[in-house]
Amino acid sequence: MLVFSTLAALAASAGWAIGTVLAERPAQALGSFAFIRIQVTACSVILFTLCSVLSLWSTVSLADWPNYAVSTSTLLMGLLCFTSCLRMGGPRRSEIIFALRAPIVAVLAFAWLGEILSTVDIIGGALCLLGVMVAVLAKDRQGGKGSTHTNVNPLFIGIGLLGVTCQGLSYLAVKPALESGTSPFAVSAIHLIGAAMIVSVIAQWPSTAIMPQSALTPWLVFRTILPGVIGYVLASSALLYALATSNAGVAAVLGSLAPVLVIPIQAARDRRAPRRTAVLGALLAVVGAAIIVVY
Repeated sequence: MLVFSTLAALAASAGWAIGTVLAERPAQALGSFAFIRIQVTACSVILFTLCSVLSLWSTVSLADWPNYAVSTSTLLMGLLCFTSCLRMGGPRRSEIIFALRAPIVAVLAFAWLGEILSTVDIIGGALCLLGVMVAVLAKDRQGGKGSTHTNVNPLFIGIGLLGVTCQGLSYLAVKPALESGTSPFAVSAIHLIGAAMIVSVIAQWPSTAIMPQSALTPWLVFRTILPGVIGYVLASSALLYALATSNAGVAAVLGSLAPVLVIPIQAARDRRAPRRTAVLGALLAVVGAAIIVVY
């Protein structure tokens, strides 16, 4: 079981890394709200259909609906914050700051669920935190694609910390339901259906801030939905499985290695090498994660 949960968490990291790099440009084109609205609406339909075909709704208990309400609202806030960070700082910086999900979830799991952190876990989490800070403060090389992103500033860090805290709360809120046997795909479906309903209501507000900033074309819509399927349908469900079958802090650490994977993916896409400080920070985060998992 531990092997499967480890593989699931690592698969979640890989999915988020790929999805984040693919999401950068359509998010820039559409704006945060329009991008999220298209993604969660399309992915909620996909997951609803999947759960219906596979008869996964029978695993859902009505007694867990308060947890689902908390989880859905905090997840939506986390998604909006992440997309804002993606537009402000690019995929590498966004995934790196969201790697803080690991120590934040570990602390929340201790306070909320009573999961105990060992001294080794604390040391590993501290190394992850140090690696994130080193990498997120690394400046991009100039002259390449994506170099128009602003450097890290307090607003970017503040939005990132709010978003990662909301994501951590979202996953922890449904851990009791997952441990009782609820399918991770059903939980993901509930998340996205609830988020789609909320954004649909907000979309009725007559404001240019929530309107698409570019004309919607079939190609742009496809490029928006694809990273959502990779991230929300596949990666999020994989992490939920890992949370259900292992310690929340350990699962969060393994699920937060996307920054390490984003660096080579983005470098290959943009054909430019990352700063050595970014690579060093990512490696420190990996070492911290390895300490937690191995020991």
